[in-house]
Amino acid sequence: MELAFSEEFMTTVAKQAFPRCCRGPGNTGPPWQQQVLERGWGFAILSPTCFQADNGAGLTAGIIGLVNKGQPRKLDDWGTLRAWAWGGKPRDGLL
Repeated sequence: MELAFSEEFMTTVAKQAFPRCCRGPGNTGPPWQQQVLERGWGFAILSPTCFQADNGAGLTAGIIGLVNKGQPRKLDDWGTLRAWAWGGKPRDGLL
């Protein structure tokens, strides 16, 4: 599974954290998605910002806003990372 963020963000992170995995000079092999499919596997790309925004302004919207009925969350309520984990969790009957 891949978490999908903006292409610019993903490129920056990949270059800094995983320089050998980046496409470009010295790495001309197929991308990981193609390699996975060639082995008969499948993959999913999850965009966590589709169910919870990645900013404080979105804390009265998305899944947090739905659970809190549009009210601001309390300091000890769940935040964006927990909402993303909730969204990535397989549900009965869906997988």
